Amino acid sequence: MTAGFEIAPAARGLLLDATGGHLDDTVRAAHKAFSQARALGRGEVKLDTGHRAADRTTEGLALGSSQLSEADRCGMSRDRLRELAYGRRPYAGGRDPSTVRRTLGRLVAWARVVRERRAQDRFVETLFGRDIRRGLG
Repeated sequence: MTAGFEIAPAARGLLLDATGGHLDDTVRAAHKAFSQARALGRGEVKLDTGHRAADRTTEGLALGSSQLSEADRCGMSRDRLRELAYGRRPYAGGRDPSTVRRTLGRLVAWARVVRERRAQDRFVETLFGRDIRRGLG
């Protein structure tokens, strides 16, 4: 409970899943959820409010078009971004290793991807992957 507000367990789980538990993104999503609940005159964040907050938090990432445009200018493959966003292995399927390395290297440099171990990479922010899935299908 925060300042007289409560969050339903289902909404709490949704926000944590949507943000991957990333602290800044979780705080951002929770703030949006509480603000929406207050605007609706509710004392509790329910699942519908949680969904809207997660979507608005994703939309609030200034990432999308600017970094995808930069990726295009650098010759990065949107296919590699899509594969990573869906948890697939970007090196699989006979892909050109130098293109994959270059793409992942740029994402690491932008602090968007962290290398877990060899050929195991993940987005730092779960919302970034969600944005990529939404934008690239």
